[in-house]
Amino acid sequence: MSPTLQRPGPVEAEVAALARTVTDSASHLVGNLLQRLRALAEEAQRSAPTSGQQLAETLTRLEDTLRALFDFWDLPEGHSEPYAALEVLQSFIAALRGSLPANVDCRRPRSCPEVTVTVDPQRLSVAWRALCRVLLLTHQSSTPLGGLVELALEATADQRHLWLALALPDCWRVPHLSEWELWWAVASKALLGQGGQLTRDHAQGRDRMWRIQLPIQS
Repeated sequence: MSPTLQRPGPVEAEVAALARTVTDSASHLVGNLLQRLRALAEEAQRSAPTSGQQLAETLTRLEDTLRALFDFWDLPEGHSEPYAALEVLQSFIAALRGSLPANVDCRRPRSCPEVTVTVDPQRLSVAWRALCRVLLLTHQSSTPLGGLVELALEATADQRHLWLALALPDCWRVPHLSEWELWWAVASKALLGQGGQLTRDHAQGRDRMWRIQLPIQS
């Protein structure tokens, strides 16, 4: 057996450091390139409004796709810590209310189990951000409604898990967008990485009930 295989620790640390350098460099480069493309799109809108608008919209989708890819590739890893289920629930609601349009609100559950869950706050933050993006894309692709639209949220627990169930409005439909699938994958990875899970019910083909599972502290 070679010395390298006998000492995986330093090698893994070196690979992780290299990956961090590549990620930071790529993120900086992509940001600069997108900024230059934005300036060109604005110039194009002045000379050819229709084509310029299409270019700006394409750039928006490209930027969103790249952001999802970087989040998926470079998922942060902190330390799992105990949190009251109510704290986790409140953080999710705060993220939703801070990201969704003013006419979309998340109704707080009637009750929340008095249990303690073990979560990585850094990864949980990524999961919430990704889910908010998924919900925003779903909202944008659905039939618009006047007035307030509510997302129904319920919190339950069994002996091993806390469950957060999010019910979407009847008029909302899951769009067939690659960006949607990417952000769903980011949220799934962020939850799986800390012993959780993200699923959606396919009852009647509507995908209206989404469930988040987090492990209860043992």
